[in-house]
Amino acid sequence: MKYSIKNKNSLVIIFICFLSILITLEILSALFAYETIGEVTSGFYVLMIFLNIIPILLFILKRKLLSFFITIIIGAILIPGQILLGHKLFLLKNESASVVNYIYKYKIRNGKYPVDISEYRYKYPELRNHITYNFKDTDFSVYYYVSTPNTFHYYVHSRGYNWGYYPD
Repeated sequence: MKYSIKNKNSLVIIFICFLSILITLEILSALFAYETIGEVTSGFYVLMIFLNIIPILLFILKRKLLSFFITIIIGAILIPGQILLGHKLFLLKNESASVVNYIYKYKIRNGKYPVDISEYRYKYPELRNHITYNFKDTDFSVYYYVSTPNTFHYYVHSRGYNWGYYPD
C-alpha cells in the first residue's frame, strides 16, 4: 500500500511533531525510571532515547514509513511500563506518607511509637508488601520500593522530616 502526502513539508512537520512528543515522553520515562527501577537500570532508558537517531536518519534517507515504525517501537519499549510504575510510585508515596502520619498520631495518643503498624489501615492494601516499618527505642523508619527492594525510598525520624532515596 502506497501512501502519499501532496505537500512533502507536511510530512516533515508531522514527523518532527511526532518524534518530539515521543522523545519528550521517553525523557519523562527515563526520569521516572530513576525513581522506580534505579540509577543503573535507568541508564538503559537514556541509551534507548539516543536510538531515535536511527529513525531520523531513515527519514532523511526517504525511508519514511520505516522511520515512523521504529519511532513507535522505541516509544513502546520505554513509555508504557514507566506510566504504570510512575502511577505505583505516586500511590506508594501517598501511602508511605500516610503511614508516617499514622505513626506520629499514634505517638501523640500513646506517648510512644508503635512497635509495628499492624493496626494501620492501608488505602492501597495491594502495596502493603512494598512498605516496611522499623522501630528501635525512640526512633523509627519507613521504607518503600516500587519495583525492586534494592532501590528504595526511606524516612528516618532521627534524620529529620525529609524523605531519602537509595537508587541501587
